[in-house]
Amino acid sequence: MTDDVYRARILHHFQHPRHRGELEGMQAVGRATIPMCGDEVEVGVSEIGKEGLAVRFRGRGCAVCIASASMMAEAVTGLTRERADERARAFLGWMLDRVEVGLLAAAAPELVETFGAVREAGSRARCAALPWGALCNALSLCVAPLYVTAAAGATESAAASVLSAPG
Repeated sequence: MTDDVYRARILHHFQHPRHRGELEGMQAVGRATIPMCGDEVEVGVSEIGKEGLAVRFRGRGCAVCIASASMMAEAVTGLTRERADERARAFLGWMLDRVEVGLLAAAAPELVETFGAVREAGSRARCAALPWGALCNALSLCVAPLYVTAAAGATESAAASVLSAPG
């Protein structure tokens, strides 16, 4: 695929995001922000028995951030909490820490295809990673069926760099 196709996919998810909505009733909500540019995302998760996770998000941000949130929600809805956490950490490691793509490419090739150019450009990598950091925050809280918001710096290395680095 060409870069134009990837840009079109990002624009489409930005204009028509999937799983965007209210978070009331979700078991846990994680929040992440990049204060310098104003991107803010909240991700809500609930475990629905054998159906796996239900995931929704809300927030504001650039096209890359919102498209990433939309594609993230699609990529982890229906997974177990553990598999969603693995996928989120794989995306964050690939996007921010330059870890080899490995399992992420096998599990979610459309993410690698779409955000590969963003990763290579570097300047917008934090925007793409932001929703995934919020998801990690939410998953770390997913043990109690309450509406709680994680502290902005509650995740480890890659997500922490998303939350603290200047825009």
